[in-house]
Amino acid sequence: MKKCNQFQALENTESKNTPNTFAETGKEMEKVSRFKMDFLNMISHEIRSSEGNVISILGILETAVNNLQNIFYKNIIDRQSIHDSEEAKDIHDLFHRLIELVSFAKENSYYSLNSIANLCSLYKLHVGKISCNFEMTDIQGMIENIVNNNVFLKKRKITTRVVVESIISNCLLVDYKNLNDALSIVINNAIRFSPENGLVQIEVDSKAEGENNFLLLTVRDFGEGMSPLQLKTLFKTALNDDDLHDVTKYRKLSLQLPQAKIRIEAAGGEIEIQSTVKKGTTVTLLTPYHIVSGNTLPTPPLQNKEDSSFPKPKPFRILLVEDNAMTRELEKNILEELGCEVDVATNGVDAILAAEQDCYQILFVDITLPDMTGIEVMHQINSQQKSTRPFVVAVTSHVSEEDVEYFLSQGIMDVIPKPVTKQQFQNVLEIIADIESQKIAQNN
Repeated sequence: MKKCNQFQALENTESKNTPNTFAETGKEMEKVSRFKMDFLNMISHEIRSSEGNVISILGILETAVNNLQNIFYKNIIDRQSIHDSEEAKDIHDLFHRLIELVSFAKENSYYSLNSIANLCSLYKLHVGKISCNFEMTDIQGMIENIVNNNVFLKKRKITTRVVVESIISNCLLVDYKNLNDALSIVINNAIRFSPENGLVQIEVDSKAEGENNFLLLTVRDFGEGMSPLQLKTLFKTALNDDDLHDVTKYRKLSLQLPQAKIRIEAAGGEIEIQSTVKKGTTVTLLTPYHIVSGNTLPTPPLQNKEDSSFPKPKPFRILLVEDNAMTRELEKNILEELGCEVDVATNGVDAILAAEQDCYQILFVDITLPDMTGIEVMHQINSQQKSTRPFVVAVTSHVSEEDVEYFLSQGIMDVIPKPVTKQQFQNVLEIIADIESQKIAQNN
């Protein structure tokens, strides 16, 4: 309640008369904006932590159900030869339903996390906290990452067709962050609002206007479409009471596409939308790019796609530092499934003591621990292991752009956002394995 009163008090400063000087006005507005952003980040972290715990529990439950199902089929059905009995069919249906319910709960938890992230991002865009940075980018790889990360793709059996014109080079300089965010919103909306067994078409072409080159990224779905009235209010971003009364409109329009519009315009581009009710929607993103030759692409972002066909990375000695019991058990199980030897610590002091007694190759550390931060743990361990410092990866709910930039500046190698997936850990382990292999090759 005290926090809410403080929030209201700061809100009221916006409606007061103009202070004596414009400088004072600017300071007051900056103070209010900073507090609002801090407040949203705090709420976001608390919700992400809670939802992360829920997803961790669901992950453990899902593994338990699958193991129980395998044990039942192996030890009960095979032995008693009741494959075709009604009892066996009923038990099979029960297991199938349990797995479906767990999967449904996980998808909704992920959706809640995305909604909170969208709220924070939308406010950040409103107050102008947005930057433009051009990076070398593999456009097709970016699209594949977005598609593979979508939780609705397999569940609704959506087919994606990606066509990248041959004239589009793999090495392009684009505003990676803003384009990736805008394109993610557009593709995810197309998948989400497509009918079951539907098709989403994604095409990439280029056009020249004078001395400038532009990418044309077109995303088309054949879903419910939008009416002319919906198109008129599509980019309304004010979060007022009228928006909140219509939950569907709030989720579908108020949080998503305004972000895409602001992101793509920040990158120097524009967005165009055409839609017909019951026939689908076509969204076109236009963004500038520069051709780069003779360069290698940076490592692509982490993917969440679960795929057992990936080769397993080499085993590592790992110290996992996590104070939440459920999250710790889930992460430990994942790392052990990937062939790693894992020790655990529940706080910073225990982690430092463990690192004194053993030589760990990788440290996966939560940023918020009961006695100190994960950054402090990393610095303490590095100070006592100057010759063989471990790779340090943050596993955290603090995933705002400012937080991630700060973690990386302090020496964190990478950041895995909670709730975690097996593929995220596997991707990091594969990157570290490649780095280690390159070191060995150089030494030889």
